[in-house]
Amino acid sequence: MKPATSIADVVQAAADLLKLTGFEFRNASMKTESCYYALPGRRELLRLSAHSKKKETGAFTNVVTKLTFNGNHQDRPGQMRISPDKIDTMVAGAIGRYMLACGRRDAV
Repeated sequence: MKPATSIADVVQAAADLLKLTGFEFRNASMKTESCYYALPGRRELLRLSAHSKKKETGAFTNVVTKLTFNGNHQDRPGQMRISPDKIDTMVAGAIGRYMLACGRRDAV
C-alpha cells in the first residue's frame, strides 16, 4: 500500500510539474484553494485544486480543464495515497486536455 501524502504536498508537486512544462500561475480563487494556470500568450485556464465537489463561483469563464486531487473514504482528512507516477499521469492528462481545448478554440 502506498504511504499517505498530504494533499497540499500533492497539489504543490502538480503545480511544480505545470511550471516545469511552461505553465504560468495566473490567479488564485478567493473562496477556495484553487489556483489557475495558463501557457504564455493563452487566455484559456487550467484549474488546479484539492477539491471536487465545491461549486465554482463562475468568475473564470475560460477554464478549459480541471486537475483535482482529493482523497477517498479510506484516507484521513487532508491525506491521500498516490504515487509520484500517478501525479505525473494526471498532470500529463490535464495538459493534453488543455492543449486539445486550445486547439479547438483556435479552429473556430
